[in-house]
Amino acid sequence: MTEASAAAACLAGWHEACTASVGVPSRSQSWLWAVRRTPPVIYFDAITLGEPPERSALPERATELMRSLATIPGRLDVCDSWSALDLAAHGFVRDSPQEWMVRPPKPLDPVVSGVEIVRVTDESLLDEFEATHNLGFESTGTPPRTFYGPSLLDDQRMHVLLALVGSGRSVGTAMAYVTDDAVGVFSVAVIPAMRRRGIGAALTRAALLCAPDLPAVLQPSPDARSLYARLGFETFAEFAVWVRSAQTALSRYG
Repeated sequence: MTEASAAAACLAGWHEACTASVGVPSRSQSWLWAVRRTPPVIYFDAITLGEPPERSALPERATELMRSLATIPGRLDVCDSWSALDLAAHGFVRDSPQEWMVRPPKPLDPVVSGVEIVRVTDESLLDEFEATHNLGFESTGTPPRTFYGPSLLDDQRMHVLLALVGSGRSVGTAMAYVTDDAVGVFSVAVIPAMRRRGIGAALTRAALLCAPDLPAVLQPSPDARSLYARLGFETFAEFAVWVRSAQTALSRYG
């Protein structure tokens, strides 16, 4: 399995577990994961998997992808892990290219002192995780269990991590999703008042330690890329994000 296909499998596995936890069903086949109804805004609606097909087969794959999302109204966000599809004819606009990053298994520096990283194991702590996650991503006002539901706590592949300081104040979040081939790092966020203190690095380190013998993969935000580079992550490929706006959907299908 190549790095790109391993990274896509982690991304799709994390999506499947998270969306199912809030009641959004999905389906997966050898080359595609896709939701069956509109998911919360932080998730893709579809993710391509495996190795890219021959160039001549790409138009057919694009058509199949659109067929799988035909019942989803409004805005659509598709992660083309191959960066090979062309969805413009289906009303999509390609967003700026984004990176896959990987870190091979190797020793980690000690965690920053004064930060405790705990695994979330009960529903009350999961609600605290989500509230901290939303504050870290500056998305306050979202009701509890909009993005993450209790079934995540029963999934042995999923590690939900919370950073605590002082007498137990929650200041940051991270998630790790472990497959046979890689560990995916997701949802690394630190509340605004506690940034630039090494907490994001501590959370990322804790996620890596969930599967220290596997390569780690992630999709960095522009603001966090330098943090991951300092931790030993390197860019190995680009992926494409295709977006169909709600307005486009109305004009094409309304």
